Amino acid sequence: MSWLGTWRNQYGSVVELTSEEGGRISGTFRTALEDSAFFGMTVPLFGACHGDVIGFTCAAEGRVGAAAVSYTGILRNGKLEMLWHTVRMPLCRRKRKVPRPVPGNSPPGALLEPASTVLNASPDCRGHSARA
Repeated sequence: MSWLGTWRNQYGSVVELTSEEGGRISGTFRTALEDSAFFGMTVPLFGACHGDVIGFTCAAEGRVGAAAVSYTGILRNGKLEMLWHTVRMPLCRRKRKVPRPVPGNSPPGALLEPASTVLNASPDCRGHSARA
């Protein structure tokens, strides 16, 4: 199975996977959600895939400061079912020095926001057929 191509979720956000080699993937992410730190941006993504499972992360300076989103998913019954987890630093904390994170602890003031989505391959996907 090739993961290469364009994937869209039920919100209209787009993941374009442009490189897949040796279990590593890369591409770009564009969110359709106006309340996202990345709205209006195309951010790079990097990750790994193996068989029917995939995971990738995007991190950038978003509209409200540093932000990251990580996705993990499994291809099931022709649909890529994914969970995502976002982290962003609130604006009120950006101007203060924040200590480096310690393994097992979240940075002070970081917002952790879990969610889920289903991504469907677009008809123009190069490596696989479109999924309903």
